[in-house]
Amino acid sequence: LAIASVNKTATGYDLTIQAKGTKPVPVDLTLTFADNTIQKIHRSIAVWETGANSVTVPVATKQPLKRVTLGSTLVPDSYPKDNMWEAK
Repeated sequence: LAIASVNKTATGYDLTIQAKGTKPVPVDLTLTFADNTIQKIHRSIAVWETGANSVTVPVATKQPLKRVTLGSTLVPDSYPKDNMWEAK
């Protein structure tokens, strides 16, 4: 998996996650906001059932997003460099 994009919306953010492999794996996101609060989001492997190669996860928040980290210790990833997004 990889973080394809993070886009600001009227209600918060849309996080687009791209599947890079052929095996369906769950989507685990850790969001860090500007005030250093943390929110965890989990999507099961069911998001890949339709054969989609990307999924958009909406995040409703008024807080500015500082960092998004994709993955968990239980899900192997061959290329972890694309699993982090930081606000500029």
